[in-house]
This record gives sequence, C-alpha cells and structure tokens, in this order.
Amino acid sequence: PESADIKITVHDVYGRELFQLDDGFKLPGTYRVNLNGTGLENGIYIYRLQTERKVLSKTMMLVK
Repeated sequence: PESADIKITVHDVYGRELFQLDDGFKLPGTYRVNLNGTGLENGIYIYRLQTERKVLSKTMMLVK
C-alpha cells in the first residue's frame, strides 16, 4: 500500500540466491513478474520480496 524500493530474488531450498528477478522503486499497485525457468531443474524454490521494512518469502514448484 506504499511506495518502496523492492528486491525480488529466487533461492534454492538451501537458501542460496540463484538470481534476482526485479529491483527498484515501485509505486503502490499490482505488478507481474515472469520467471524464465531455463537452466533450473524441476523442484521447489523460494522467492523473496524484500523492502526496507518488510520481507515476504513464499515457495513455488517448478515443473517443466
């Protein structure tokens, strides 16, 4: 609900950061980020949305 600098990253199940999907200043609203899974194996991954004040982590399953 507020403007913020954001960073969206993808991690493996061991917590290692694999790559960054998006970062920068965003106004309040709804955004869509696409993940290109080329080079990733099928499996469980964690994506993390981080701002200066909050962190949100969720899991996703990649099936090709």
